[in-house]
Formats: sequence, structure tokens, C-alpha cells
Amino acid sequence: MTRTQQIAVGTVVVAILAILALFFVLRSGSGDEAPQDDGSGIFPVSLGKDVSGVPARGAPAGTGNTGSDTSLSNGEPSPARKLFTAGVASAVAESGDKPSVRFIERSTGHIFEASPQTGDVRKLSNTTVRGIVSASWSSDGKLVAISAQDPETGLLGTAAYALPAATSTEITIIPTAFPRAALDFTFSPDGKKAFVLLPSGSGVVGQIFDMVSKKSVPLFSSPLTEWNISWTSPGTILLGTKASSGVEGAIIALDVKTGAQTELLGELPGIVGLLSPSGKELLYSQSSGNSLSTAMLDVGKSSRPYPITTFPEKCRWTQSNALFCAVPTSLPTTALPDAWYKGLFHTNDELWRFSEDGDPELVLAPEREGIRELLDITKLTIDTTGSYLYFINKLDGALWSVEVR
Repeated sequence: MTRTQQIAVGTVVVAILAILALFFVLRSGSGDEAPQDDGSGIFPVSLGKDVSGVPARGAPAGTGNTGSDTSLSNGEPSPARKLFTAGVASAVAESGDKPSVRFIERSTGHIFEASPQTGDVRKLSNTTVRGIVSASWSSDGKLVAISAQDPETGLLGTAAYALPAATSTEITIIPTAFPRAALDFTFSPDGKKAFVLLPSGSGVVGQIFDMVSKKSVPLFSSPLTEWNISWTSPGTILLGTKASSGVEGAIIALDVKTGAQTELLGELPGIVGLLSPSGKELLYSQSSGNSLSTAMLDVGKSSRPYPITTFPEKCRWTQSNALFCAVPTSLPTTALPDAWYKGLFHTNDELWRFSEDGDPELVLAPEREGIRELLDITKLTIDTTGSYLYFINKLDGALWSVEVR
């Protein structure tokens, strides 16, 4: 290469480097930078989307379905902890020296156990159940009944599974005897029996199924096929017509021994109720136009207004007749409870505790606790000591624990 050619090449290289340098200087000084998420938003960016299985916002990468801690502004740990971020179908609190919660994953039917103190999650069962529609636990966590839809036929089937009190390894569980055609089911407070609704030629029949003897005793029949059922008081099963805004419904108390029926409330639109363990109080809500009201019925006496507005599905009685309720900070003006059932909106809840005398105490205020997620609280379960409460977020099916201080 001649001297002249070397000079020409060098000149071109210098020019190219100068152009590149000018390009990067101009780019770094421009106002077109990608916006940075500083975490200042009230709600997560996944709001309204399916976030099952996605790590919690702010959680370390790679945590998978395991939840995350939150902290107060003063650096103290929050009483709330997200235990599992995948969709959870149902959960039950366990009591003991080391409190824990058992739960079933909706997408797989696998059963897990988690510690609210450490956040550790352990798989108990590797038995796969697809198409889960609903699930219900016995109070001791040793039985779970599952209703699932067959992916090929579309037919619903029900099965109950027994789990050991403790296991150090994953196990395969097999179904125990249980009415397979159950439309709905709920366990007795001691977990030894279940109340099961079955289809009949003229509507439905209700049977008490003994989980030990595997024998059934008929107790109820109705031409109506859609009922909400619960068994929170040992001697009484609660049946309520499916709630809908503007449609009058009723709540019936069914005597477990005699089958005698007592209408507790009737001809009220959109009515839903939750009976106390003593059987003496009934928390209920009803629709009124495009709004909701909540009240307490002293069974056999009269109703009185209650100082909150919420859905009974967001509440849970303790064995001492205290009441925990998730209370929406606001509700839209729309047909209730229908719009909430259909997922047309999600609530943002605070958690309150009411003593047996009705004295209120704020247990969890998400914004104050540094929780920047929408908490649409459902399916509460509480350990027998009242120390830990668990709930499922209706938004994404995540399982949370709350230490009750």
C-alpha cells in the first residue's frame, strides 16, 4: 500500500469513528429513553391479566411459584406474606407447634404445604387432577373433596382424597369412597361427615355422607337445583338460594339430626349468608338496586345493621365467634353480587376483625403495609389459635398468609 493510500484509509476510519461517537452522544442526551418502572404504581402491571405462575412483582427472579415478603415503611416485616403465586383452588389452615397451610393447585391438583413463618413450600402429593372446578377441605386438612370436569366428555365428577397428617416425601393419593355425582359438598366442622347435594328426577336431594362408614342418610330435597351450602355450626347446615341482584332468595337452616327446615330469611334480593359456629348469628348481605348492604341476624330474633359493606364470601368466623372480614375500600354502582361473581371488577380490600361483642380492629391495610397489589380477598381460613389467617386473591388465585398480631 502506498503512502497516499495509507493516508486515505486512515482518514476514512477517523471519519467513521467521529460519526459513531456523535451518534451515541446525541442518543444519550435525547428524551426518547425507555420509561423505567420505579414501582410507584398503585397496582401491578399484570392487573386484569392471567398472572398464574408468574413471580410476584419485586420477588427475586427464579422464585417460581414461591411468594415473597413485604415490609413496612419503618423496615419492620409486614404481617402479610404471599406464599404461592400460582392459581390455588382451596386451602385449609393447620394448627400446631409449627403453623402451616395445606392447599391444592387448580391447574394440576397437586397438594402442597406451606409455612407462614418461613415461606417454605413443600409438595405433598404428586397425583394429577385436571379440570378442577371446586374443592373443599375438612377442618383438619386430612380430607379434600374435588369436583372436576372431564376434558374429553365435559362431564363433572367428584372424588375425595385422604392425606396423612404428616409426610416427609411426595405421595400418590387415591380416591376414597364418595358420591361421584355430587353437585356441591361441604364437610362437617369435625370433618367426619359431609353434606352432599345430588341431582334427582325432581330437583336435588341432600344427603349426609359418613366418611368413616361410607353410608348416606337422606336429609333434604328441593325442586330447586342451585343452592349455596355450608356447615359451620355442628348441628345446623345452611342452605341459601343462589344469589342474583333483583332476584328474591331465601336462607334455610337445616337441622342435622331431624332434617327440620327453618327459614331464617326470605324474599330478599341477592341474599347470601354465613352462620356462626354457635348458630346464633348470621352475617348476610343483600342487593338493593345497584348497591349492597350488610347486616347481622340474631337467629330467632331480629336483624341489625353491621358497620361494614362486604360480601359474606369475604368473611370467616372463628371457633370463639369472632369474625374476620375483608372489606372493599369501595364498590362500583352495578348489579351486585353478580358483577363480582362474574369477575367484571375486582375489589381492593382491608382486613378487619370483629370481637364476639362486635368491637372492630383493623388487621391489614395493604397500602399501609407496603403491598402494591390489588387484594380481592376470598376463601379465608384461620388456624384454631387465631394466630394465622390465609386467603386466596380472587384476581390471580395467589395464596397469602397474615399473622394476626
